[in-house]
Amino acid sequence: MRVITRPLQSTVDRAKVDDFKEKIKAGVQLTPIEVAWVQRPEGSYFFSFGGCHRWAAHTELGSETIPAKLIRVSPATINTYLGSSSPFRSA
Repeated sequence: MRVITRPLQSTVDRAKVDDFKEKIKAGVQLTPIEVAWVQRPEGSYFFSFGGCHRWAAHTELGSETIPAKLIRVSPATINTYLGSSSPFRSA
């Protein structure tokens, strides 16, 4: 989870996060979060824009990993989402 950037602030429903935490502790497999993956010569970059309740639940439980579906995207796609905050502005 340390390599995934979550560039947008999330507002979460506390009850939903707590419910997910209980499910995770019980071994229930939640739907993987979607992670945008940009591969560049200097390395890979990972961004998550959704899945905030699952992310919060795993974070609060101290998980080192989270089930995720990697979706390869271009730097231009990240530019569209993040505008001037994108690390790929000149890409």
